[in-house]
Amino acid sequence: MIGADIMVLLFGLGLMVLGGLMGRVAIQAARATRRNQTILFGVGTVVTAFTGLYFVTLAVLRLIEA
Repeated sequence: MIGADIMVLLFGLGLMVLGGLMGRVAIQAARATRRNQTILFGVGTVVTAFTGLYFVTLAVLRLIEA
């Protein structure tokens, strides 16, 4: 069971890294005044980062409980 929790933790961390990369692209799009890309990547960053945070929190709580 611990192996599955660690896999969930790594999945969540991967999503958070992906959110960080998307945030960098959103900032570049904002500096270049590309409004549609800024909105698209900004929303994608928030959704990806919060989903990653959810999975990290879930895995940590399950690891503490075990």
